[in-house]
Amino acid sequence: MSQRQRRAAMPQRSDCEFLNLVQQFLNISSSPGLSVLHAASLGGNVSIVKEALSQEPDINESGSKHGTPLHAAALNGNADIARLLIDRGADVNAPGKEYYGTPLHAAALNGNIDIVRLLLDEGADIDAPGTMRYGTPLFEAAFNGSINIVRLLIDKGADINAPGEEYYGTALHGAALNGHESIVELLLDEGANVYIDCGMFGTPLQAAVLFNREEQALRLVTLLLNNGADINGQGGDTGNVLQAAVIQGNKGVVETLLKLGANINGGGGEYESPLITAVTCRDKTMMKLLLDNGADINMQFKGRNTALMAAVWNNDEEAVALLLQNGADSSLQGDNFGNAWQLASSRRYTMILELLRRAGP
Repeated sequence: MSQRQRRAAMPQRSDCEFLNLVQQFLNISSSPGLSVLHAASLGGNVSIVKEALSQEPDINESGSKHGTPLHAAALNGNADIARLLIDRGADVNAPGKEYYGTPLHAAALNGNIDIVRLLLDEGADIDAPGTMRYGTPLFEAAFNGSINIVRLLIDKGADINAPGEEYYGTALHGAALNGHESIVELLLDEGANVYIDCGMFGTPLQAAVLFNREEQALRLVTLLLNNGADINGQGGDTGNVLQAAVIQGNKGVVETLLKLGANINGGGGEYESPLITAVTCRDKTMMKLLLDNGADINMQFKGRNTALMAAVWNNDEEAVALLLQNGADSSLQGDNFGNAWQLASSRRYTMILELLRRAGP
């Protein structure tokens, strides 16, 4: 007899026996972690959910990283379990824990449109804020690429420009970050603010180039610019869209932005200018591209720092040599570190000092 035949010949536990086994562990709901009700809701087992509910547990206990049992059902996509939990008193606006806001967030993020409809019909807050880094349910749906849920939420009155938490910004940011062109287009058609600066990525235009491949990023950039995005608008940690493209190393995007009028010396954020951004990222290809297109090699920014000082700070000999060959002035004084010579000396970068000596004052 084969192993498969032996398994088939083994007696199977009846549902009743299995439920009796589950019942022995129902008290697990009183301890931290995943209760039977959470596990059954997440796993989509209606029979076990009913058995767990017969023990009258706290139906709104947020005992796992997923949140309440209703969060778990929303993640799983089982509308029957979600309906059962709601009928037994589950709070449709209960806050989640680590990953999700309300059950509506969980359903939207995982593309479960039937549960989204159910929760909205039962009074779920359509613009409820998320937890940690995410925003509203509309953001979750846009970020995930669930265009039908995006349409449904907009039709039901979702605030299309509601800002997210610290990371991602609005629904338009979320769709742009993940390259969901059709959702970006839908949101723009519905009046999404193309200029808004919020979240760590700044504007939707900046978000569009940070995590997408070159071809995808170019399509998104074109779409956003055609809908009024400011090519030199500043925001977020990256400064502007040109700096964001430099960080990503998207040569084609950088070239396109420059052709369309991006200010090669304009910038902001942590790295202050496109050239300093390229130096900080140790990207020699980007440095050469920017210098070939007229970047001001001696422009001073916050603290009067220059691209050369940034290269010295990085102890990047190749970048220092490239900048010196293109006319970088090593005598320019900054506020915090003196000039390039003084900075290299204070950090004991002997090879950098030799490069500076060879280049002359």
